[in-house]
Amino acid sequence: MTDKVEPLVQLLWADDDSTDALEALADYLDDANFQLERAVDYQSAINKLEENGGIQSLLLDVILPKARGSGSLAYDLGITLADRAAERGVKSIVFLTVVRRSEVVDKYNELVSKYPDVEFSYFDKTRLLEKHVLENMFHCLRTTKSGVPEARND
Repeated sequence: MTDKVEPLVQLLWADDDSTDALEALADYLDDANFQLERAVDYQSAINKLEENGGIQSLLLDVILPKARGSGSLAYDLGITLADRAAERGVKSIVFLTVVRRSEVVDKYNELVSKYPDVEFSYFDKTRLLEKHVLENMFHCLRTTKSGVPEARND
């Protein structure tokens, strides 16, 4: 019996922690057959979305800096980024954040209502090492309302 190989999914990860505190997560994403692009701020993420129309999934923090070196974090700029990504056709959007969902529930629910064809999920960064959390998050990044994203051959 052979192991099932998951199809390649183009993933944009927007989080200022992606290149330091959460670096190990990038290895797990690579091992799980995600083609990973990273952005450490809102502006870089927008640029990557505009440059690469093949992004299928977005993993992001609710709190993002506006631009590299700006020194300030915007409390819910990730919600704005998710809105822009959904507009551009990203079908799976997963928040990985320390912000409690209850703190942004109105804006989150507005996104869910506005984009019924997009699969939204929400995970707590502080629970990332708990059993099955990574597996569940990876599943959500692969899943769309219409099923699993098509395999890409690039």
